[in-house]
Amino acid sequence: MIGHTKIVILRKGGEIGRDRYGNPIYGPDVEETVYGEFSPLSTDDLNEPNRDAVVIRFRLILPATAKIDASSKISALGTTLEVIGQPMPILWNGSVHHYELIVEQTTG
Repeated sequence: MIGHTKIVILRKGGEIGRDRYGNPIYGPDVEETVYGEFSPLSTDDLNEPNRDAVVIRFRLILPATAKIDASSKISALGTTLEVIGQPMPILWNGSVHHYELIVEQTTG
């Protein structure tokens, strides 16, 4: 098992139809629960006019069975985190051992 933190991966639901303008209509988000591990990377304090924002980045390690891509969101640690970039498969003896990715939480 990789990690002990409960993580919910949120993926956009599949296309279930089209609206009258031809735009896709998606079904509800698909949730997958896995266990992984977080490691803090950085924090930035963005002092912009009329906004005090804090950005925290983590490295997240997920098992090879996780179905995740750059459009997924992560629900863990009491918040929702954005996936930054494409998750990287880490190979061991020619097969995927686990995935590593960067996730980001922005507040403010």
